[in-house]
Amino acid sequence: MTLTGSGQDVGVEALDAFFARTPRLAVAFSGGCDSSYLLAAALRAGCDVTCVPWDTPAPEVLAMAPDGVFLSKRLAAELGADFELVDADVLAQGEICANGPDRCYRCKTFIFSTILARMAEDGFEVLADGTNVTDDPANRPGFQA
Repeated sequence: MTLTGSGQDVGVEALDAFFARTPRLAVAFSGGCDSSYLLAAALRAGCDVTCVPWDTPAPEVLAMAPDGVFLSKRLAAELGADFELVDADVLAQGEICANGPDRCYRCKTFIFSTILARMAEDGFEVLADGTNVTDDPANRPGFQA
């Protein structure tokens, strides 16, 4: 089944089916409930998974807790997940700092591209995040990324 809206095609698939066909993945880890659940579920399913938070000079710009990197590292350790911190300096990106109406799209695109490039070095082909089918693209400006 596929849902279509606002130019987005979102596949709907049970997590166990996804993990069965994707036994190795990286999780873009914000430290929020959705990415934490995804990380725990992937580990529970027996996937080879790496938790990938990003470090930026201004985490509050991305609605992350100031101690988000510390907490994500702690959670990854408690769950037994590999941890790979990726530097993604969003404030060094002129198109993001211009604060235009598409800044959320540009920011998320930059972060995910940076994570994907780094994780490809370790042979990861899949990057998952905590976006889920109930997220409303109208309320998530970076959703298109």
